[in-house]
Amino acid sequence: MEMLAGGDTSNANGCLVNSGLYVLWLEVRRDIVVRVGALGPRRFTAGWYAYTGSARANLGPRVRRHLAKTKPLRWHVDHLTAHPAVRVAAVLTWSVSRGSECALNRLVAARIQGTAPVSRFGASDCREGCEAHLWRAGTRVAPEDIARALDGGIYFRPSSIRKRARTFQNTTSGVLGG
Repeated sequence: MEMLAGGDTSNANGCLVNSGLYVLWLEVRRDIVVRVGALGPRRFTAGWYAYTGSARANLGPRVRRHLAKTKPLRWHVDHLTAHPAVRVAAVLTWSVSRGSECALNRLVAARIQGTAPVSRFGASDCREGCEAHLWRAGTRVAPEDIARALDGGIYFRPSSIRKRARTFQNTTSGVLGG
């Protein structure tokens, strides 16, 4: 596990218990068409994507759920991450007492020079007018560089989430509004 900052906030079961924000760094390995719930069939071109989300509680189980290929398809991102040509390459987390998923979303989009592949993807309930919470990277940016640039989020590989009992997150302020 590569930890950039922060401390251990996991419980005895190794689950992140605090609420927080997260970014899934996704690789779409080939061009695909995915039915995304009410949004219908959508095309995703091969490349790198960043999905921004939040959890009011149980951040660890939420992230683990996103890593699973077999799951009930509840959120837009579930339809994408369940596809065999898509892999979660990295996860970044922030534990924040105050902060905006949308503020993080805008920062990530700017950092990766992102374009929204599907309007309203992950943002159907957004109150801040985000175009989407999924961005196709216009430039190749390593996820650990995003973590450093955005106030020290914690970067880890999915294998460390699945195999290890401990995961980490960071309590932060600054650019995320904490």
